[in-house]
Amino acid sequence: MTILDRLERLKQFGPPRRPLRGRGHSAAVIEDEQVGQVDSSGGVDDVVHLSSYSVACFLLSISSAHETSILGRYSSVCASIVLAPETTARYNSVRTMRIGGTRFIRHTVPLDEGHLSFLYRERESPVLVLIPGSFNDASQWEDVVARLDEELALVIVELRGHGGSWPPPRNGSIEQFASDVLMVVDELGLKRFHVAGHSIGGMVGLEVARVRAEGVLAAISVEGWTNHHAPGEGFPDSANDTLSAALRARIDKIRGRVTARWSAEEVDAFGKIWRMWDGYEFLCSTGTPILEIYGDRGREKPPLEALYIPDRRNITVRWIEGASHYLPLERPVEVAQAFMKFIGRSDRGGDV
Repeated sequence: MTILDRLERLKQFGPPRRPLRGRGHSAAVIEDEQVGQVDSSGGVDDVVHLSSYSVACFLLSISSAHETSILGRYSSVCASIVLAPETTARYNSVRTMRIGGTRFIRHTVPLDEGHLSFLYRERESPVLVLIPGSFNDASQWEDVVARLDEELALVIVELRGHGGSWPPPRNGSIEQFASDVLMVVDELGLKRFHVAGHSIGGMVGLEVARVRAEGVLAAISVEGWTNHHAPGEGFPDSANDTLSAALRARIDKIRGRVTARWSAEEVDAFGKIWRMWDGYEFLCSTGTPILEIYGDRGREKPPLEALYIPDRRNITVRWIEGASHYLPLERPVEVAQAFMKFIGRSDRGGDV
């Protein structure tokens, strides 16, 4: 269906009346195809909802006479949508992203510096918030998402400077990133949710669970270190030595894409952030169900004490044999299976 077909359909049947939650975030939903971003050179954003089945919008540049004529022809449709009182959000971009074979809606929310990007696959329940690791974007979760339950609502929050979020943080911290994630959670109106992250994202997820204990149903940390002592004591001689050359190249490609506009100083500063956080006290005291997932590097598993993971009833440790740090990319099947099993147990309130 073309853009004109969609506008004609709206003219005949009217726009959908399902508002997006939020206050000032931009969003776009394209049901059938990815329209992509259209910049408005005149500085004016014209918003049109395009689907009779779900909320959909895109920007039309008004710089050309052809596009102006389109807007004129369908001005009543556009006005009814833009001015609808239910539509409280301001939209300034049109982007969707296919991850794991399913389409996500990309949203942005303003920050004290720049903006934060997140992707949302809306479902009724339950909700899983995913956080990529350092120098990774939402695509890091692609192979895992493809194997998760289709009925699971998913939110992927990209850290500052990563993916669609910009710029890189100044004086960044795990606490700051957790606050960003909770801002997204609040924008979406989520009261109860699961949270999972990889590497620094796992640490952020644990911090989210610490700050919002009443809202987090369960937290999953995939190779998210409890503190900066853990990797050296747990795996003193190996980090990623199970990775294939192809997987290393894929990781390097993602990192290069994420950091393409970063300065060397910004890359160096971000790489040190995780070392300033310590989640051991939280793990010792929380009652939130926690799943820790680690690769054993193809070697004898280290004791939990070396990873600073306390032996407690609410903390489950899942080992993936013959794998290392980049588990979402290296072993997505096992990661997805561990997610679904753990989420199912925590939702039922059983032993985890």
